Amino acid sequence: MSNEELQAIENWAGLALSMDEVGILVQADETKWKEAMTTRGEAWKAYQRGYLKLKAEANKVVIDLAMQGSAPAQKELLGMIANIDNYNL
Repeated sequence: MSNEELQAIENWAGLALSMDEVGILVQADETKWKEAMTTRGEAWKAYQRGYLKLKAEANKVVIDLAMQGSAPAQKELLGMIANIDNYNL
């Protein structure tokens, strides 16, 4: 895939679109797209970069709100921390 296509994949993933939705938007061949998403190649990495950037931005918002005293955000933050703790075991 070209750098332009990889950037488009990253951008679309950063808008919380599923892998299948991004595949449609970049007009990828369905079979090749599914293979690209399961083999963890450059297209998969581009998708993950977009998704993880979005996740990081959302996490930052939750953290900022929690630090400002938002009880729902504090509860969400504690859940995020618990998930990380469970993952790192």
